[in-house]
Amino acid sequence: MKFPLKEIIAFLILAVFLFVMRNTSYGRKLYAIGGNAEVARLAGYNIKLIKLSAFVICSVLSSISAILLASRIGSANHIAGDLFEFQVVAAVVLGGVSLAGGIGTLAGAALGVMILAIVSNGLGMLNVESQWQMVVNGIIIIIAVGFDELKRKKS
Repeated sequence: MKFPLKEIIAFLILAVFLFVMRNTSYGRKLYAIGGNAEVARLAGYNIKLIKLSAFVICSVLSSISAILLASRIGSANHIAGDLFEFQVVAAVVLGGVSLAGGIGTLAGAALGVMILAIVSNGLGMLNVESQWQMVVNGIIIIIAVGFDELKRKKS
């Protein structure tokens, strides 16, 4: 039986960041800065330091992702992760994260990733060409952003 190491690593990282975002002051500061940076600055948060640390964490996570991708395909290709950012935006918007910032949860983003993975896997099983899969992802983004705008206007 093959051990699903990549999935275990992904769920461990998800669990760590769920804990950080829900139970630490760092997580609350990230949400505050994402919601309104000026209010967070007036509350005494060091916005530049927190943003820098968030970018460093994103870089480390991207490196882990690249290592896992290279191990999956068996080589390191400089365009192997090309257009992944499009899928990431589609997944997190589908999971309820607002593009305006400050709204959304990590659990919702993870759910959006799983839903988009199921859709992409299903389209692949149906032998849908990759450019049409991107069209479907684009439609998902448009619909999710539209719902996000409607929700923000009601608030």
